[in-house]
Amino acid sequence: MHDWLDEEDDALITTALELMEEQRKEQNKTAARGQRAPGAGGPQYSG
Repeated sequence: MHDWLDEEDDALITTALELMEEQRKEQNKTAARGQRAPGAGGPQYSG
């Protein structure tokens, strides 16, 4: 019925995925640093 709703949802989902990807990259950097100083970053190692 309201096609524009679907388009907005797609845009929101895309933005959310991009944000999650950015956060994941930041966490990877933090985790890499944390491995040299154990306990610094807290328990954020996964996979």
